[in-house]
Amino acid sequence: MQQVWSEDPIKNAYLKGVITLLERSQNENKKQYEIEILGNKFDVLPNVFPPSYFRDTAFFVQNIPEVSGKCILEVGCGTGVTAIMFVLKGAESVVAVDINKDAVKNTILNINRYQLSDRVSCFYSDVFSEINDNEKFDVIYWNIPFGKVNANLSTLQRSVFDMGYAAVERFFIEGAKYLRSGGYLLYGFSPVIGDEDALVKITKNAGLKTTIIAKAYEELKEYSIEFHLCKAVPCV
Repeated sequence: MQQVWSEDPIKNAYLKGVITLLERSQNENKKQYEIEILGNKFDVLPNVFPPSYFRDTAFFVQNIPEVSGKCILEVGCGTGVTAIMFVLKGAESVVAVDINKDAVKNTILNINRYQLSDRVSCFYSDVFSEINDNEKFDVIYWNIPFGKVNANLSTLQRSVFDMGYAAVERFFIEGAKYLRSGGYLLYGFSPVIGDEDALVKITKNAGLKTTIIAKAYEELKEYSIEFHLCKAVPCV
């Protein structure tokens, strides 16, 4: 019996397409391999979200707002592409965390590749679980797992899906306390794959005002996709 990811048949088709692409990436790459994102090369390990198979990482990185001199926290760092690009775009420092220990290993691999260990640190954390309560950031970023599902997930699947948006809700509910004055949450989302109504409810309950700062629509071989890069600030 095939896994049903959503009771909405249209949404389920999209979610199945995402899983198919994720599985294909693992079947085609059993060992470490190299990719290029926006002219920069990175190593990718098995069991880590593969940014070259999806279009969202490159789009979000390309549209990152001005970050010069800022202190940034990235949740769900995956291969470390975005964390490193933050620094290459002028960020003062980046803390990168992930729930996938293979992703932590992968990000550290790329930090060392770019010789940025003095400006980028990476460690395991389930959203903010291992972040010091006294630590504050100018920007907290997460390319959130788009798919809201009701199913048990593997560690790799959690890079694209979130059970009941539990982790996503924690990101928005808890995020504000880690922001410096004037700081903001930055997040990637897809209304095509994700549950936009649920996300709006979560951000509203968190007391956040959200704004789409960049969007893109693309026709992929597997499916059509829309991306939103969004900013969320605490309501005054």
